[in-house]
Amino acid sequence: MSVRQVSTCQGRVDVSGRSRNRVFGSAGRVPHEFMARHHGLRCQGTRRFFCYCLLVIQYMEVGLEHKIQEMVEPLILHAGMELINIEYLRERGGMTLRITIDKEGGITVDDCAFISRLASDVLDVKDPIQGRYNLEVSSPGINRPLVREKDFERFSGEKVFIRTKNMLNGRRRYRGILEKIDEGKVFVKAGEDVFVIPLEDIARARLDII
Repeated sequence: MSVRQVSTCQGRVDVSGRSRNRVFGSAGRVPHEFMARHHGLRCQGTRRFFCYCLLVIQYMEVGLEHKIQEMVEPLILHAGMELINIEYLRERGGMTLRITIDKEGGITVDDCAFISRLASDVLDVKDPIQGRYNLEVSSPGINRPLVREKDFERFSGEKVFIRTKNMLNGRRRYRGILEKIDEGKVFVKAGEDVFVIPLEDIARARLDII
């Protein structure tokens, strides 16, 4: 039976003397975002060095997420599923590596557990992350994240929420109907206005169903 909202299970494993939690489930949870994901920080005086460090951490995490994507995406595709997103971020319980997957008909708890085992095995071998972290595999939930250009093409006509990296038109948050994506630009209609947002300037985007 396919489910969109899957239950949560945990199991602790040891990796080269370091512990890692494996979590699968928690579809559609809203993460506690790490501060370094916010762009456009206004830094003056003694805050400049602190802000610089946050931005360095951010770009290190982006590179790590891309490296992990190259490791796990072939396994997910071979299993007949689709990789939606990878996030490595700080939450209350420490660092979390969140892998979001999907397939036609929806993701089951068994799907999440299976990909969790595959991802854990390849991460054991490649060992791209130093220190402790939680590994979480989940379905995208109702408000599915939009990450790649094909996501915006697929869900044109749907309600979306978009947050940009920097201020555009005096704002960073947009809610409206996704009209289309054309030449790397996302068109969102809000009331009588149509906003054109470069894909590269989008920090986070998702469906806005509920």
